[in-house]
Amino acid sequence: MLVASAIIAALVIAFLFLMPLKPTMPQIGLDPSWCAALNEAVAKHMVFGRDLVFTFGPLSSVYNQTYHPGTDDIMLVFSGLVAAGFCTACALLASPHRHLILLALPVLVAEATFRDPPFDRDAPFLALPIILLLLCLRTSLPKGHALRLAPSRLVICGIAIASSAMATLPLIKGSFSGPVSLAFVLCSAIIASRSRLMALAFALLVVSTTCIAWIAAGQSVTALPAFFVAQAPIIGGYSEAMSVTGPVGAWVAFIVAAAWMLWIFARAVARPIGLAGWFAFAGLACLLFVAFKAGFVRHDQHATIAAGTLLFAGFMIAAISNPRHALLCSLVSICAWGMIEFGDRPGKAREIYTRITTASHDVKNGLGVRFGARGKLDAEYMRSLAEIRTALPLPAVTGTTDVYPYELSTVFAHHLAWSGRPVFQSYSAYSPALAELNASHLRASNAPEHVFVHVGTIDNRVPLMDDGSSWPILLSLRYKIVGYDANFIHFVRRKETPAIRVSPRPTVTLAAELNKAIALPFNGIVWASIDLQPTLLGRIGLAVFKLPGVRMETTLDDGRVISNRYVPAMGHTGFILSPYVDSNDSMMALAAGDANSNAVRAIRILAPARFWGAHFNVQFTRLNLPIQPAVRRMLLTEPTTPPSSVLRPTEGLKPTCHIDLLNGQATTGRSGALAISNTVLNVQGWALINPSKPAPPTSTWIALTATDGSRRFYQAQAQNRPDVLSAYKIQSKENAGFSAKIDVLGMEGVQHLEIYAGAGDNAFKCGIDQALVIRTAEENQ
Repeated sequence: MLVASAIIAALVIAFLFLMPLKPTMPQIGLDPSWCAALNEAVAKHMVFGRDLVFTFGPLSSVYNQTYHPGTDDIMLVFSGLVAAGFCTACALLASPHRHLILLALPVLVAEATFRDPPFDRDAPFLALPIILLLLCLRTSLPKGHALRLAPSRLVICGIAIASSAMATLPLIKGSFSGPVSLAFVLCSAIIASRSRLMALAFALLVVSTTCIAWIAAGQSVTALPAFFVAQAPIIGGYSEAMSVTGPVGAWVAFIVAAAWMLWIFARAVARPIGLAGWFAFAGLACLLFVAFKAGFVRHDQHATIAAGTLLFAGFMIAAISNPRHALLCSLVSICAWGMIEFGDRPGKAREIYTRITTASHDVKNGLGVRFGARGKLDAEYMRSLAEIRTALPLPAVTGTTDVYPYELSTVFAHHLAWSGRPVFQSYSAYSPALAELNASHLRASNAPEHVFVHVGTIDNRVPLMDDGSSWPILLSLRYKIVGYDANFIHFVRRKETPAIRVSPRPTVTLAAELNKAIALPFNGIVWASIDLQPTLLGRIGLAVFKLPGVRMETTLDDGRVISNRYVPAMGHTGFILSPYVDSNDSMMALAAGDANSNAVRAIRILAPARFWGAHFNVQFTRLNLPIQPAVRRMLLTEPTTPPSSVLRPTEGLKPTCHIDLLNGQATTGRSGALAISNTVLNVQGWALINPSKPAPPTSTWIALTATDGSRRFYQAQAQNRPDVLSAYKIQSKENAGFSAKIDVLGMEGVQHLEIYAGAGDNAFKCGIDQALVIRTAEENQ
C-alpha cells in the first residue's frame, strides 16, 4: 500500500511539473517575442498557416507556458490533456512489473523541462508518441507473452487518453508531426493486426481530437491542411539556415548512447516479438534521430532536447526490459545525459538539484495562484508589459504596426495594432518562398502602416540577408522614414500608396568559384543573387545532420574585410549587398542616398567544395532606390551661417589640423583634386589650436567654396580622439576629433574644402585647401 501511494504521488507530481501553474511572463528577447506573438495571434484568431507561418501552432502556449489573458484557459486545458496522457502512458508502460521506476518520473520531467531560459521542453512531447507505440505493441501481444499488457477497459481508457494527447502535439509544434505521424501509422498497423475495428476507432479518435483542438484554438477546420503544408519550408530549410556548432563530444556521446539503446531494444524486444517489435524499433529510432537533429543542428541550449530525450528513451526501455538490460540502459542514458548537459561545464552539475527544487517551488506557488488570488497573474502580466515599454519605448502611433527583425514584445506591450508579416521573425524567412511571403505582405493593401526596424540579425549573418526581398520595398516609394533612434527606425506607409518603383539598372551575371574573390562590376546600390547549390554529398549531409557553416568575406572600399555567416538559400532570394548595411545609422545613410559609405569592392564565398558546388553564378543588379529628403535632413549636416569669428578668422596662429578620410578615402599622400561620386561628403579628421601649447578646439567648421566664389559653412560634430591627445601628451577631456556628413546633392563640379578651428570668441583657419571634384548626378548613384 505504501509503494502504491508513493507511485501515485510520483505520477501526480510529474503531472503538476508539466502544468503551467506558474507561467512565464512576457519579456524582451527573440524567444519571448515569438511566444508573445503566437499568444497574440491565437487571441486575435489569426489563421495559422496563412496569416502566420512558423514552427509552432495555435497550442504553442502548452510548450512555452507564456501567460496571456486571452490564451490562458486554452493553455491550461490542453496542458492538462498532454500531462495526463503522458503520465498515464508512462504508468501503463511500467505496469505491472516495472512500476517502481515510476518513482523516478518526476525527476526526469524536472531535469528535462525546468531550465533557464525556460524553453526547449521538447523531450516529453517527443517521447509520448513512442511510449504510446510501445503500449499498443504490448496490448497486441498474445496471451502468455512476458511483455503482454492485458487490454482491459482501464488500459484501453488510458491508451485513449494518451492517443488524444498525442493528437494535439502537431498543433503545439509543427515539427512534432514527424514522430506523431509515424507513431500513428505504426500504432494503427499494430492494432489492426488484432482488430480492424479497434484500429479504425483509434484513427478516428486521433483525427477528431486534432480537429477539435484546432477549432478550440479559434481556427477554421478548413485551414488545418494549409497549416501542415506551410511547415514544409520551415522544417526543410532549418538545417542549412539555423545550424550552430558546439562541442563534438556532446553529439558523439548521444550517438553512442542511442546506438547502445537501439541494440538493446533490438535484442531484447524487437527480435523476440517479430514484425510488430521491429515497428516499435523503427519508432524508437525515429525518436532518437529527431532528438539528435533537434538538439545538435543548432547546438546551443537546444542540446538539452537531445539530453532529455535520452532520459525518456532509457525510461521506456527500462520499463519493458529485464533487470539487467534495464540497468544498463538507465546507466547509459544518465551518463550520456550528464555529458551533454554538463560536459563542457562540470561545475554546473549542481543544477540537477536546483531544477528539482525550482519545479517544486513553482508548483507550490502556482497552485496558490491558480486556486487563490488568480488576479495576481494579470497584475504581474501588466507589470511585465510596463517593464518592456520602459526598456523599448515606441512612439504613440495609430494604425497597424510591425517590428523587424524580431523584437515583437514591445508592440504588444504598447498595445499597438499588430499587422505582422507571415514569417513574423525575419531570421526564419530562410527560403525564397518564405521571403516572398513577407515581401508580398508589404505590397498588400493590409500592409502595416508603421514599421519599426532595428537593423540586425542572428548568428552574425550577412546583413540585410534576412527578409532580403522586403528591404527594397521598405526603402522604395511604398514607405518613408519619419524618425529614428538607437532602437528603431520608424517607417510609415505612404497614404497615397503609389506603385512601387524600384527601377533595376544593368544586371551582370558572373561565373564564380568557391574561395575566390568576386569583384562587384559597378558602384552604387548593388543587389546580389547567388546561385550556390549543395552537392549530392551536401544534400545527404543536410538531411542527416548539418554541414560546416558557409561564410562570406566582404571587402569594403576602405580596405576593411568583414566575415559573416552566409545562408545559401537566402542568397538565392537575393539581398542588398552594397553598401554594407549593418546598423541603424548605415540604413539611414542608405535611405539618404549615401550609397558609397561602406561600399563593397568584392566578396568571397568560403565553403568546402565537397559539400557545395565549386562553380556557381552570381547576378549583380544596380538598384535605383529613391532618395528620401526627410532622412537627409535628419542625418546630414546642412549649411548654416557661422559666427563672425569664422567669417573673419584671427590671423597669425595656424592650428594643427588633419583630414583623415573623405568618404572613406585617405587623404595622406594624395595630391591634386579628389573625386567624390556621391550625394554625401563624409569628412573625418582632427584639429588642435595653439601649436606651442596644443589644445582641442571648442568648435570646428568646414567650408566648401565653389568656383564662382560662393561658400557654404557646416559645423562639424566633435569626436573623441584619445589617440591624438595621447600623441600630443594633452591632458584634456575635450574632443580633438571632428566629423560631418555633408549634403552635396546638386553641388556639381569643383569645390575647395577648408577647416576652421574655434577657440572661444576666436577662430583660426587651418592650412588645408583640399580640392574636390563632386559628381552627384543620377548615373553615379
